[in-house]
Amino acid sequence: MSVPVDTATRFYDVAAALRDCAREALALTDAGVPADMRSCVVPGAIAWDTCQCGQLDVTATSIFLSRQFPTAANGAESNCAAPYVVASMTVSVLRCAPTVDSRGNLPTCAQLDEATTAWAADADAIREAVRCCLVNLVDTGVIAAYALGDQTPQGPEGGCVGSLQALSVGLNNACC
Repeated sequence: MSVPVDTATRFYDVAAALRDCAREALALTDAGVPADMRSCVVPGAIAWDTCQCGQLDVTATSIFLSRQFPTAANGAESNCAAPYVVASMTVSVLRCAPTVDSRGNLPTCAQLDEATTAWAADADAIREAVRCCLVNLVDTGVIAAYALGDQTPQGPEGGCVGSLQALSVGLNNACC
């Protein structure tokens, strides 16, 4: 299956909109947006490159044809046998996690509580921002359909903790 250039560009535009909506939502949390937070639309797998200041990334993990959104149309006779082109996407947010200090002391319960509170607020903010953004994208005709997937905790690993929000976005198949 080849995806028309216009379709790939439209998925980038959706990812950029999701990134912007998520960043705006993080700004409304008690922890806010870290001053040097990296916010990117990335190709392929999300690397935890600069978590020390915070990281917000959006990527498409797969793109496929669908006869019935959001299910993949395995064995479609042609591109036009499927009315949707679907991207499975991920929105990832990371912040610093308390870790062992230079003397080998574990984080205190107070530090862990603070990190947990920030993590939960980030997860709620991202989930709601993504949902509202997708509703707006449908209402404005940018996308044809969407489905929110699981939100899974990430870390702590390498001093980072966060969550991944899975979703699927469907565009009308332009070749049909």
